[in-house]
Amino acid sequence: MYKDKNKVTFHILLNKIKFLMAHPKAAPHYIASYLIRSFPKSRQNVIVSYPKSGRTWLEQLLLKVIIDNYGLNKTKFKHFDDLLLLQNNAPYILLTHACSSWEAFKIYGENDIAQINANKKSGERTLFLYRDPRDVLVSSYYHLRFRNKINILPKDIIYSPIFGLRKMIIFMNLWLTYVQNNGQSLMISYESLHKEQIASLKKICTLFKLNACDDVLKNAINACSFSTMQKKEKSAISPRLSTAINNEPNSRKVRSGKIGEHRSFFSDDELNDINQIISSELDPSFGYHS
Repeated sequence: MYKDKNKVTFHILLNKIKFLMAHPKAAPHYIASYLIRSFPKSRQNVIVSYPKSGRTWLEQLLLKVIIDNYGLNKTKFKHFDDLLLLQNNAPYILLTHACSSWEAFKIYGENDIAQINANKKSGERTLFLYRDPRDVLVSSYYHLRFRNKINILPKDIIYSPIFGLRKMIIFMNLWLTYVQNNGQSLMISYESLHKEQIASLKKICTLFKLNACDDVLKNAINACSFSTMQKKEKSAISPRLSTAINNEPNSRKVRSGKIGEHRSFFSDDELNDINQIISSELDPSFGYHS
């Protein structure tokens, strides 16, 4: 199953249908997310990331900044998509996994990712958000196991061509090259967002032409703390923010956020293999070599 893209697609689609039957109020979100890219405004500002690299947290941080800067109703806007049809100058930011997602209508494997031309997926201003691949694997495992209901083992998440390590490395190398060769682009790590929150947010706001003062940035950071995000998740209607299985912490969208979780998740032999693949295939400028 973990090599057959059609089987994975069918399984995830069936899981979404079951979710919608249980939560019909979430239907508008799914419809909007697939229509939204047809608007010309939607490609002016783009955040590109591999799945499970921290973009939900970043979206909520920037959304809070935009809400405060433009005096918007904080209860009305839950995602960037809610900003698209506004008539004022509030910027819209498109979120994309650039064909790397295993939840899209068409799933690409590692060989497909290698052939994708990043220039066709870019926007006028592009942020590439990335994260330690080892922690991404852990987060991917919990998402697939408890949100997508795929009966997967830790070793499957390493070697699968659909959601495994090599697909992620190809994606990361591709977008590193894009940022290096294109203006109006920036790359920020998930780890930097944790360790240097104000400085990282300032860089991102500068890229997207958001004139946010330190007080606005601090308010966003406080409003999007890990504990606050988990509390919001309990009452969320959006499938992107809701807990998949009641009373199952591992099915949370905001699950752990821990840096270095891979050290206690994988066996020594598995970590050995992971580190060898990273050392030989991932560009060393990311800083994740052992």
